[in-house]
Amino acid sequence: MRFITCESYKRAEVIRWHERIKRRYTPPEGIRLTVFLPCSAKKPYSSSRSHKRFIKVIKSSAKDKVGAIHEVILTSPLGLVPRELEGVYPANSYDIPVTGEWLETEKRFCRELLQDYLKKAKVKAIAYVDGALREICEEVGMEVVASLSELGNRIKEEVS
Repeated sequence: MRFITCESYKRAEVIRWHERIKRRYTPPEGIRLTVFLPCSAKKPYSSSRSHKRFIKVIKSSAKDKVGAIHEVILTSPLGLVPRELEGVYPANSYDIPVTGEWLETEKRFCRELLQDYLKKAKVKAIAYVDGALREICEEVGMEVVASLSELGNRIKEEVS
């Protein structure tokens, strides 16, 4: 499924995804930290080279406490995709051209879902993102790290 323009936000699949995440999704119990990550072109995200690196850093940093970490992917037009839902439609099959520029509509949807998630989770959150996603995360008061080594160090501090 291809999302090309801001009209993608009006598609039934996207509207349903947003509603389900806002109304029905609850972060897993027992988490102590949420790590927000950028999306990847390859689906599911965990099969991409970048996400394999992210997962490796998270596992090696958290060690036996990896279950205390919740991974969430930030993306347009879906807003956010919890790692455990990356294989669910439409998260498992959408495609969007990456320009590096986010429209205000995209930012607003992502920001709203992010704020809602943070209220539900009630745990520390760290983001490893850049560009518009970094801006959104900083706007909601989230800590943003600039490197994978910094992410690993922060994970060690938070879950030890």
